[in-house]
Amino acid sequence: DRYVPLAILPVWDISATVAEAERVAAKGARTVSFPDSPVPLGLPSFHSDPWDPLWQVCSDAQMPVSLHFGSGSYVPGFSFSSMKPVPGEMAMPDAPFAVAITLFSTNLMWTTVDLLFSGKLQKFPDLQISLAEGG
Repeated sequence: DRYVPLAILPVWDISATVAEAERVAAKGARTVSFPDSPVPLGLPSFHSDPWDPLWQVCSDAQMPVSLHFGSGSYVPGFSFSSMKPVPGEMAMPDAPFAVAITLFSTNLMWTTVDLLFSGKLQKFPDLQISLAEGG
């Protein structure tokens, strides 16, 4: 009863994402993982239409979309995220790591507001979103 099958989708290809969501839903997956912020990964935003077929599959299957903070590779206000790594060197930002830890919880706040104003929750009223580790 505690086993919750979560599928990881190939989000770099939207048609493959939709096909995989359909496949895993048919196999009994209970949720799918999705980036909390797709744009930094070079993917379409929540405000655009390319993800609509995925939202439809997840709605029809009553399969929540699970968003884990930081999975989109962006942490708001995090000094490290704007730094370019230098091979072989550990660059130290001027902000202490405590800044990043304090701001981690805001990541899913940004995602939530993005989703609320995207219009997708109105267009897909049965779409369920799960936000993980957002503080």
